[in-house]
Amino acid sequence: MKLLKYIPVALMALMAFVSCDSDLDKVTFNEADAKAGTLNAIASSYVLTEDKADDVVETFKWTESTFGYDAAVTYRLEVDLAGKNFANKRIISSLIGKTEASVTYKELNNVILGLDSIYEIPAKTEASYDIRISAAIGDVVTPVYTNVVTTKITTYEVIAKYPENIYMIGTDFGGWNWGDANVVEMTPVNGTEGQFWCVRYFTAANGFKWNSAKAWDGGDFFELDSKEGYTTNEGNAFVAADGFYIVFVDMVNSKITVKAAEVYGMGDSFGGWNKGEYPFTVSGTKMTITTTVADKELRMYAGSSFFGSSWDWWKTEFIILNGKIVYRGNDGDQERVKVGAGKVITLDFNAGTGTIE
Repeated sequence: MKLLKYIPVALMALMAFVSCDSDLDKVTFNEADAKAGTLNAIASSYVLTEDKADDVVETFKWTESTFGYDAAVTYRLEVDLAGKNFANKRIISSLIGKTEASVTYKELNNVILGLDSIYEIPAKTEASYDIRISAAIGDVVTPVYTNVVTTKITTYEVIAKYPENIYMIGTDFGGWNWGDANVVEMTPVNGTEGQFWCVRYFTAANGFKWNSAKAWDGGDFFELDSKEGYTTNEGNAFVAADGFYIVFVDMVNSKITVKAAEVYGMGDSFGGWNKGEYPFTVSGTKMTITTTVADKELRMYAGSSFFGSSWDWWKTEFIILNGKIVYRGNDGDQERVKVGAGKVITLDFNAGTGTIE
Protein backbone atom coordinates (compact mmCIF):
# COMPACT_ATOMS: atom_id res chain seq x y z
CA MET A 1 0.00 0.00 0.00
CA LYS A 2 2.88 2.37 -0.68
CA LEU A 3 0.62 4.78 -2.57
CA LEU A 4 -1.33 5.76 0.52
CA LYS A 5 1.22 8.21 1.89
CA TYR A 6 0.94 10.34 -1.24
CA ILE A 7 -2.85 10.72 -1.14
CA PRO A 8 -4.24 13.86 0.52
CA VAL A 9 -5.80 13.34 3.95
CA ALA A 10 -9.18 14.58 2.74
CA LEU A 11 -9.14 12.02 -0.05
CA MET A 12 -8.22 9.22 2.37
CA ALA A 13 -11.14 10.14 4.59
CA LEU A 14 -13.57 9.89 1.71
CA MET A 15 -12.32 6.76 0.01
CA ALA A 16 -12.67 3.22 1.31
CA PHE A 17 -9.73 1.16 0.13
CA VAL A 18 -10.31 -2.47 -0.56
CA SER A 19 -7.08 -3.35 -2.37
CA CYS A 20 -4.05 -2.06 -4.26
CA ASP A 21 -3.07 -3.60 -7.56
CA SER A 22 0.69 -4.18 -7.43
CA ASP A 23 0.94 -3.96 -11.20
CA LEU A 24 -1.10 -0.84 -11.82
CA ASP A 25 -0.45 0.62 -8.37
CA LYS A 26 -3.88 2.27 -8.45
CA VAL A 27 -6.34 2.70 -5.63
CA THR A 28 -9.62 0.83 -5.89
CA PHE A 29 -12.77 2.07 -4.21
CA ASN A 30 -16.17 1.02 -2.98
CA GLU A 31 -19.00 1.46 -5.44
CA ALA A 32 -20.66 3.86 -3.01
CA ASP A 33 -17.77 6.31 -3.44
CA ALA A 34 -17.59 6.31 -7.26
CA LYS A 35 -20.47 6.73 -9.67
CA ALA A 36 -20.04 6.40 -13.42
CA GLY A 37 -21.95 8.79 -15.63
CA THR A 38 -24.19 7.86 -18.53
CA LEU A 39 -23.38 8.18 -22.21
CA ASN A 40 -26.39 9.65 -24.02
CA ALA A 41 -27.97 7.96 -27.01
CA ILE A 42 -26.34 8.58 -30.39
CA ALA A 43 -27.27 7.86 -33.99
CA SER A 44 -27.73 4.21 -34.89
CA SER A 45 -25.35 4.57 -37.83
CA TYR A 46 -22.88 6.99 -39.40
CA VAL A 47 -21.80 7.07 -43.02
CA LEU A 48 -18.57 9.07 -43.05
CA THR A 49 -17.68 11.03 -46.17
CA GLU A 50 -14.54 12.97 -47.03
CA ASP A 51 -16.46 15.97 -48.40
CA LYS A 52 -17.63 16.66 -44.84
CA ALA A 53 -14.24 15.96 -43.25
CA ASP A 54 -14.16 19.12 -41.11
CA ASP A 55 -17.86 19.08 -40.18
CA VAL A 56 -19.05 17.73 -36.84
CA VAL A 57 -20.50 14.26 -37.28
CA GLU A 58 -21.67 13.99 -33.65
CA THR A 59 -21.48 15.84 -30.35
CA PHE A 60 -21.19 13.04 -27.85
CA LYS A 61 -22.67 13.94 -24.46
CA TRP A 62 -22.62 12.23 -21.10
CA THR A 63 -23.40 12.93 -17.46
CA GLU A 64 -20.72 13.54 -14.86
CA SER A 65 -18.92 10.74 -13.05
CA THR A 66 -18.25 11.36 -9.37
CA PHE A 67 -15.64 10.01 -6.97
CA GLY A 68 -16.91 11.41 -3.68
CA TYR A 69 -14.69 14.51 -3.67
CA ASP A 70 -13.93 17.55 -5.81
CA ALA A 71 -11.25 17.00 -8.44
CA ALA A 72 -10.85 17.45 -12.18
CA VAL A 73 -12.11 14.33 -13.93
CA THR A 74 -10.51 13.19 -17.18
CA TYR A 75 -13.04 11.75 -19.61
CA ARG A 76 -11.99 9.61 -22.56
CA LEU A 77 -14.33 8.73 -25.41
CA GLU A 78 -13.33 5.16 -26.25
CA VAL A 79 -14.26 2.89 -29.16
CA ASP A 80 -13.63 -0.67 -30.25
CA LEU A 81 -15.19 -3.16 -32.63
CA ALA A 82 -18.45 -4.41 -31.15
CA GLY A 83 -18.13 -7.40 -28.87
CA LYS A 84 -14.37 -7.08 -28.34
CA ASN A 85 -14.69 -5.75 -24.75
CA PHE A 86 -12.43 -2.80 -25.63
CA ALA A 87 -9.38 -5.05 -25.90
CA ASN A 88 -8.01 -2.81 -28.69
CA LYS A 89 -9.76 0.40 -27.67
CA ARG A 90 -8.88 3.66 -29.35
CA ILE A 91 -9.38 7.14 -27.93
CA ILE A 92 -11.63 9.37 -30.02
CA SER A 93 -11.33 12.33 -27.64
CA SER A 94 -9.81 13.10 -24.23
CA LEU A 95 -11.15 15.97 -22.12
CA ILE A 96 -10.68 17.26 -18.58
CA GLY A 97 -13.83 18.36 -16.76
CA LYS A 98 -16.05 18.49 -19.86
CA THR A 99 -19.06 16.28 -20.52
CA GLU A 100 -19.37 16.61 -24.26
CA ALA A 101 -17.09 16.21 -27.25
CA SER A 102 -17.75 17.43 -30.77
CA VAL A 103 -16.08 15.02 -33.19
CA THR A 104 -15.56 15.69 -36.89
CA TYR A 105 -16.03 13.22 -39.73
CA LYS A 106 -12.26 13.19 -40.26
CA GLU A 107 -11.43 12.57 -36.59
CA LEU A 108 -13.88 9.68 -36.29
CA ASN A 109 -12.84 8.24 -39.65
CA ASN A 110 -9.14 8.25 -38.71
CA VAL A 111 -9.78 6.47 -35.42
CA ILE A 112 -12.03 3.83 -36.97
CA LEU A 113 -9.57 3.22 -39.82
CA GLY A 114 -6.95 2.53 -37.15
CA LEU A 115 -9.21 -0.10 -35.62
CA ASP A 116 -10.13 -1.52 -39.02
CA SER A 117 -6.44 -2.10 -39.77
CA ILE A 118 -6.28 -4.33 -36.69
CA TYR A 119 -9.41 -6.29 -37.59
CA GLU A 120 -8.66 -6.27 -41.33
CA ILE A 121 -11.90 -4.49 -42.22
CA PRO A 122 -11.66 -2.73 -45.61
CA ALA A 123 -12.48 0.96 -45.94
CA LYS A 124 -16.05 1.78 -47.05
CA THR A 125 -17.32 -1.30 -45.17
CA GLU A 126 -20.06 -0.95 -42.57
CA ALA A 127 -19.27 -2.50 -39.19
CA SER A 128 -20.60 -2.21 -35.64
CA TYR A 129 -18.60 -0.46 -32.93
CA ASP A 130 -18.95 -0.10 -29.16
CA ILE A 131 -18.49 3.36 -27.67
CA ARG A 132 -18.19 4.32 -23.99
CA ILE A 133 -16.74 6.95 -21.69
CA SER A 134 -14.00 6.20 -19.17
CA ALA A 135 -13.62 8.58 -16.24
CA ALA A 136 -10.67 8.91 -13.87
CA ILE A 137 -8.75 11.44 -11.81
CA GLY A 138 -5.17 11.41 -13.02
CA ASP A 139 -3.69 8.06 -12.02
CA VAL A 140 -5.06 8.15 -8.48
CA VAL A 141 -8.03 5.83 -8.98
CA THR A 142 -9.01 3.07 -11.35
CA PRO A 143 -11.33 4.43 -14.09
CA VAL A 144 -15.07 3.94 -14.05
CA TYR A 145 -17.00 3.39 -17.24
CA THR A 146 -20.36 4.49 -18.57
CA ASN A 147 -22.83 2.31 -20.39
CA VAL A 148 -21.78 1.07 -23.82
CA VAL A 149 -23.56 2.39 -26.90
CA THR A 150 -23.30 0.42 -30.14
CA THR A 151 -23.52 2.05 -33.56
CA LYS A 152 -22.73 1.17 -37.15
CA ILE A 153 -20.02 3.16 -38.93
CA THR A 154 -18.99 3.21 -42.57
CA THR A 155 -15.60 4.79 -43.20
CA TYR A 156 -14.22 6.48 -46.27
CA GLU A 157 -10.88 5.66 -47.85
CA VAL A 158 -8.13 8.17 -47.24
CA ILE A 159 -5.86 8.67 -50.21
CA ALA A 160 -2.62 10.19 -48.98
CA LYS A 161 -2.04 13.70 -50.28
CA TYR A 162 1.28 14.04 -48.52
CA PRO A 163 4.29 11.80 -47.82
CA GLU A 164 3.86 9.23 -45.07
CA ASN A 165 7.40 9.88 -43.81
CA ILE A 166 9.95 12.67 -43.79
CA TYR A 167 13.63 12.02 -43.09
CA MET A 168 16.40 14.49 -42.23
CA ILE A 169 19.99 13.83 -43.26
CA GLY A 170 23.17 15.86 -42.86
CA THR A 171 26.67 16.01 -41.46
CA ASP A 172 25.29 15.51 -37.93
CA PHE A 173 22.51 13.16 -39.00
CA GLY A 174 23.96 10.14 -40.70
CA GLY A 175 27.00 11.77 -42.30
CA TRP A 176 25.06 12.14 -45.59
CA ASN A 177 24.68 8.35 -45.75
CA TRP A 178 21.02 7.27 -46.03
CA GLY A 179 21.90 3.86 -44.68
CA ASP A 180 23.28 5.26 -41.41
CA ALA A 181 21.26 4.70 -38.22
CA ASN A 182 21.56 8.38 -37.27
CA VAL A 183 19.43 9.62 -40.18
CA VAL A 184 16.43 11.25 -38.48
CA GLU A 185 12.98 9.79 -39.04
CA MET A 186 10.77 12.76 -38.22
CA THR A 187 7.67 12.21 -36.07
CA PRO A 188 4.12 12.91 -37.33
CA VAL A 189 2.21 15.57 -35.40
CA ASN A 190 -0.55 13.59 -33.71
CA GLY A 191 -3.88 13.66 -35.52
CA THR A 192 -2.52 15.35 -38.64
CA GLU A 193 -1.48 14.46 -42.15
CA GLY A 194 1.58 15.93 -43.80
CA GLN A 195 3.10 17.57 -40.69
CA PHE A 196 6.27 16.28 -39.03
CA TRP A 197 8.58 17.38 -36.22
CA CYS A 198 11.79 16.51 -34.42
CA VAL A 199 14.13 17.91 -31.76
CA ARG A 200 17.87 17.58 -32.29
CA TYR A 201 21.16 19.23 -31.31
CA PHE A 202 22.59 21.03 -34.36
CA THR A 203 26.07 22.30 -35.19
CA ALA A 204 25.94 25.61 -37.04
CA ALA A 205 28.60 24.80 -39.63
CA ASN A 206 27.02 21.49 -40.61
CA GLY A 207 24.41 21.35 -43.36
CA PHE A 208 21.27 19.22 -43.52
CA LYS A 209 18.21 18.61 -45.74
CA TRP A 210 15.13 16.41 -46.05
CA ASN A 211 13.50 13.74 -48.21
CA SER A 212 10.39 11.54 -48.11
CA ALA A 213 12.54 8.46 -48.74
CA LYS A 214 15.90 7.28 -47.46
CA ALA A 215 17.54 7.64 -50.84
CA TRP A 216 19.20 10.07 -53.21
CA ASP A 217 16.30 9.73 -55.61
CA GLY A 218 16.03 13.36 -56.67
CA GLY A 219 13.29 14.10 -54.16
CA ASP A 220 15.52 15.69 -51.51
CA PHE A 221 14.81 19.30 -50.55
CA PHE A 222 16.24 22.04 -48.32
CA GLU A 223 13.22 24.36 -48.37
CA LEU A 224 9.57 24.50 -49.41
CA ASP A 225 7.57 27.50 -50.63
CA SER A 226 8.47 29.34 -47.41
CA LYS A 227 10.87 28.86 -44.52
CA GLU A 228 11.61 30.38 -41.12
CA GLY A 229 14.49 30.19 -38.66
CA TYR A 230 17.31 28.92 -40.86
CA THR A 231 19.37 29.80 -43.92
CA THR A 232 20.30 27.91 -47.06
CA ASN A 233 23.49 27.69 -49.08
CA GLU A 234 24.39 25.55 -52.08
CA GLY A 235 21.41 23.25 -51.65
CA ASN A 236 21.66 22.65 -47.90
CA ALA A 237 20.06 24.12 -44.77
CA PHE A 238 21.98 25.67 -41.85
CA VAL A 239 21.19 27.01 -38.38
CA ALA A 240 22.81 30.20 -37.10
CA ALA A 241 24.35 28.79 -33.90
CA ASP A 242 25.04 25.50 -32.19
CA GLY A 243 22.17 24.32 -30.02
CA PHE A 244 18.88 22.46 -29.67
CA TYR A 245 16.24 23.14 -32.32
CA ILE A 246 12.76 21.89 -33.06
CA VAL A 247 12.14 21.32 -36.76
CA PHE A 248 8.61 21.49 -38.16
CA VAL A 249 8.08 20.32 -41.74
CA ASP A 250 4.58 21.35 -42.78
CA MET A 251 3.77 19.84 -46.16
CA VAL A 252 0.17 21.07 -45.90
CA ASN A 253 1.20 24.73 -45.91
CA SER A 254 4.49 24.11 -47.77
CA LYS A 255 6.65 25.61 -45.02
CA ILE A 256 9.64 24.51 -42.91
CA THR A 257 10.24 26.14 -39.54
CA VAL A 258 13.34 25.72 -37.36
CA LYS A 259 13.17 27.26 -33.87
CA ALA A 260 15.07 26.97 -30.60
CA ALA A 261 13.71 23.83 -28.97
CA GLU A 262 11.26 24.04 -26.08
CA VAL A 263 10.88 20.77 -24.18
CA TYR A 264 8.70 20.39 -21.09
CA GLY A 265 7.58 17.97 -18.45
CA MET A 266 3.83 17.68 -18.00
CA GLY A 267 1.47 16.32 -15.38
CA ASP A 268 1.53 14.95 -11.88
CA SER A 269 5.26 14.10 -11.80
CA PHE A 270 5.96 17.82 -11.96
CA GLY A 271 2.97 19.12 -10.01
CA GLY A 272 0.45 20.25 -12.63
CA TRP A 273 -1.02 20.20 -16.10
CA ASN A 274 -0.39 23.74 -17.35
CA LYS A 275 1.49 24.03 -20.62
CA GLY A 276 4.95 25.61 -20.49
CA GLU A 277 5.40 25.41 -16.70
CA TYR A 278 8.08 22.73 -16.39
CA PRO A 279 10.90 23.34 -18.91
CA PHE A 280 13.90 21.09 -19.39
CA THR A 281 17.35 22.62 -18.87
CA VAL A 282 20.00 22.36 -21.57
CA SER A 283 23.15 20.63 -20.34
CA GLY A 284 25.65 20.44 -23.20
CA THR A 285 24.15 18.24 -25.88
CA LYS A 286 21.51 16.83 -23.51
CA MET A 287 18.45 18.12 -21.64
CA THR A 288 17.50 17.48 -18.02
CA ILE A 289 14.62 18.02 -15.60
CA THR A 290 13.91 16.78 -12.05
CA THR A 291 10.58 15.33 -10.94
CA THR A 292 8.93 16.80 -7.85
CA VAL A 293 6.11 14.37 -6.97
CA ALA A 294 6.59 10.70 -6.14
CA ASP A 295 5.04 7.70 -7.87
CA LYS A 296 3.44 9.54 -10.79
CA GLU A 297 3.38 9.00 -14.53
CA LEU A 298 6.21 10.62 -16.48
CA ARG A 299 4.92 12.64 -19.44
CA MET A 300 6.90 15.01 -21.68
CA TYR A 301 6.43 16.99 -24.86
CA ALA A 302 8.06 19.41 -27.27
CA GLY A 303 6.46 22.79 -27.82
CA SER A 304 6.93 25.97 -29.80
CA SER A 305 5.15 29.24 -30.42
CA PHE A 306 4.49 28.35 -34.05
CA PHE A 307 1.98 25.68 -32.97
CA GLY A 308 -0.35 28.40 -31.60
CA SER A 309 -2.00 28.83 -28.20
CA SER A 310 -4.82 26.35 -28.87
CA TRP A 311 -2.43 23.56 -29.78
CA ASP A 312 -2.71 20.35 -27.71
CA TRP A 313 0.58 19.44 -26.02
CA TRP A 314 0.09 15.68 -26.48
CA LYS A 315 0.34 16.12 -30.26
CA THR A 316 4.13 16.19 -29.77
CA GLU A 317 4.33 13.93 -26.71
CA PHE A 318 6.99 11.32 -25.96
CA ILE A 319 8.11 9.05 -23.12
CA ILE A 320 11.17 7.09 -22.01
CA LEU A 321 10.69 3.35 -22.36
CA ASN A 322 13.50 0.86 -21.73
CA GLY A 323 16.08 3.61 -22.04
CA LYS A 324 14.78 4.85 -25.40
CA ILE A 325 12.85 8.01 -26.31
CA VAL A 326 9.54 6.77 -27.73
CA TYR A 327 7.40 9.27 -29.62
CA ARG A 328 3.62 9.19 -29.62
CA GLY A 329 3.31 10.18 -33.27
CA ASN A 330 -0.13 9.34 -34.63
CA ASP A 331 -0.81 6.62 -32.08
CA GLY A 332 -3.07 6.77 -29.03
CA ASP A 333 -2.13 7.07 -25.36
CA GLN A 334 1.33 5.62 -24.74
CA GLU A 335 2.37 3.05 -22.18
CA ARG A 336 2.78 4.74 -18.82
CA VAL A 337 5.95 4.75 -16.70
CA LYS A 338 5.85 5.91 -13.08
CA VAL A 339 8.80 7.64 -11.41
CA GLY A 340 9.61 8.86 -7.91
CA ALA A 341 10.23 12.39 -6.66
CA GLY A 342 13.68 13.92 -7.15
CA LYS A 343 14.47 11.79 -10.19
CA VAL A 344 16.68 13.42 -12.82
CA ILE A 345 15.35 12.87 -16.32
CA THR A 346 18.05 13.17 -19.01
CA LEU A 347 17.28 13.22 -22.74
CA ASP A 348 19.78 12.69 -25.54
CA PHE A 349 17.70 13.41 -28.63
CA ASN A 350 20.49 12.74 -31.12
CA ALA A 351 21.16 9.30 -29.65
CA GLY A 352 17.44 8.67 -29.09
CA THR A 353 17.99 7.73 -25.46
CA GLY A 354 16.72 8.80 -22.05
CA THR A 355 17.59 8.01 -18.46
CA ILE A 356 15.73 8.23 -15.14
CA GLU A 357 18.16 8.43 -12.20
